[in-house]
Amino acid sequence: MPCALSRNLYDLIGPTADAFTSKLEAARDRGAFLQATRSSVAIAESFAGKKKAEAFQQRAMEVADHHFPA
Repeated sequence: MPCALSRNLYDLIGPTADAFTSKLEAARDRGAFLQATRSSVAIAESFAGKKKAEAFQQRAMEVADHHFPA
C-alpha cells in the first residue's frame, strides 16, 4: 500500500491510524484490503467527517484497483 494512503489516514485520525494502516498494509488480497478500508473509512468519518472520509475511501479504492484488480 502506498505510503500516501497511510499518511492520509494518519492526517485524518492521528496516532489511532496505526491500528488501521497496519491492517491495510497487511492485506494480501482485495477482500482483506476492502474490509480494512471499510473500518478505516468508518473511523475516519467519526474523527474527520463524512466528506473527508469519502475522499479517503476514493483514494483507497484507487489503491485497491491498482494493487488488487477485480
